[in-house]
Amino acid sequence: MSRPLPGTRIRAPHADLRDVLISEGPPLVLDGAMGTELLRRGVPTPLPLWSAPALAEHADIVESIHRDYVSAGCHLVSTNTFRTSWYLMARHNPDAWETWNRRAVQLARNAAGDRAWVLGSITTLEDCYRPDLVPEVLELQHYHRRQIDLLVELGVDGLLLETFNTVRELDAAFDAAAGYDLPVLASVVLRDATHLYDGTPLAGLIQWARRARPDVLCVNCASPETLDGAVRWLREHLDVPVGAYANVGRSGGEMGFVFTRAYSPGDYARWCVRWTRLGVRVIGGCCGTTPDHMRAAASAVRHARRGNEVRTQS
Repeated sequence: MSRPLPGTRIRAPHADLRDVLISEGPPLVLDGAMGTELLRRGVPTPLPLWSAPALAEHADIVESIHRDYVSAGCHLVSTNTFRTSWYLMARHNPDAWETWNRRAVQLARNAAGDRAWVLGSITTLEDCYRPDLVPEVLELQHYHRRQIDLLVELGVDGLLLETFNTVRELDAAFDAAAGYDLPVLASVVLRDATHLYDGTPLAGLIQWARRARPDVLCVNCASPETLDGAVRWLREHLDVPVGAYANVGRSGGEMGFVFTRAYSPGDYARWCVRWTRLGVRVIGGCCGTTPDHMRAAASAVRHARRGNEVRTQS
């Protein structure tokens, strides 16, 4: 049993998460960045494993970051499994695959307690910004199923398929996730406000979502301005719940990210209020966001009027 969070009513984690996602209350708040927050706290995140080695070397900091997001008001905690797929770990540290994933789920669960849901994070097998490297379908199905099977076995409350750069790979991961009775949030990275990173028009993503029916369709890992146009377009043309979580810096550099001061916590909160008024059901933070960003966002959207400034079409 779980005690209520602001704006939600929680009775049974899995079923109620779906209930809240389709409710008319304030949006659920997904946590902010893990990898860049590790960087900000002095933990190296070299590519290609990014934030994963911190599970072995800095587990206390990983858990501390999770706890800071829960204290900031986040309802959804994503596991630090963004780069712990068997596809990558088999090449770089095969003996640690199950250990690191198990530890990631446990650290998130320790922080969430009965205050938040834990989402198993899954991303692309190759680099999120290299759609040209996406493997063939059978390989996608095999590796995504293996990772999702493990995360479900480890007891996550739902699945977050995030920063996918092609519909083809998203579909393969979603097919594996759909085999379980768990909420699935599916999210894509954008090249601009109307195209996925591989150039697929948002119309193609909408066609996929109408068929697949994820619990929430999100856009992430781009600037607030880029996500804003996509959110409006998705709300106009899709009857699936929509979510958004933006970057406040840019990808690049040896550690994978370059910090900027372009968006203060207050600036980011104003974007989240705007998306709330467009009817978004999940808001969060991607690369560069901090617990301070999410605290400001959570407070702001809790008091914002959730509206329908655009008319959704089925």
